[in-house]
Amino acid sequence: MLKIMLDPGHGQYENQSPLDKSFYEGTNNYKFALVLKEALLAYEGVEVYLTKNSIGENPSLADRGKMAVTKGCDVFLSIHSNAATAAAYGVEGYYSVKTPGAYNLLAGLCNIVKDNLPASKVRRVVTKKNSSGTDYYGVLRNSVGVKYSMLIEQGFHTNAKELACIRLDEWHKVVAKGQAQVFADFFGLKVKSAAPKTLYRVQVGAFSVKANAEKLANELKSKGYSAIIKEG
Repeated sequence: MLKIMLDPGHGQYENQSPLDKSFYEGTNNYKFALVLKEALLAYEGVEVYLTKNSIGENPSLADRGKMAVTKGCDVFLSIHSNAATAAAYGVEGYYSVKTPGAYNLLAGLCNIVKDNLPASKVRRVVTKKNSSGTDYYGVLRNSVGVKYSMLIEQGFHTNAKELACIRLDEWHKVVAKGQAQVFADFFGLKVKSAAPKTLYRVQVGAFSVKANAEKLANELKSKGYSAIIKEG
């Protein structure tokens, strides 16, 4: 069983876009995480958790990372959008110094975002250390024990063109589906097979004379029903 912890970064009303006062990074991160969770659950052998049970929750950075450890997760992914000057654009990925094997997975996730932003680029997929040589980001620093620990910046909410994309529900669906496919390719996941449909049969009557059975079958057919005659 592959266990994934998704971390929608920030609180609900944190990191307001200077370009549109109705956009908050925290709210958008949470909405996207829900869509990504649904996309991931389309595959067999996957459990997906969120560090927030509701949009109003705002756990500490340490608690977010520790949740993945407590749940025994294989993957921790902290979801964000970036902020800088209006000219800055692109996607960034950071993986824990403790999980170098996360590079290829994170690079794939970043490329999906890049491919769905106008004239964008992947700016970097790297580790980022603090002065002590450990992870700069608190969520990654506190997820020690998770095999693939990552943080992704999915475009800039300070860039007008990227903001116009990352806020859309349809963009969330397309990117989430693509990222779920990246997970599937990386871990060898298979799409869940559709549950077999249950059919219910209705028996109308039983006759000792075949002609009577044929008469009723013809009546049913004339009314748009399928009908067959079986002996026995």
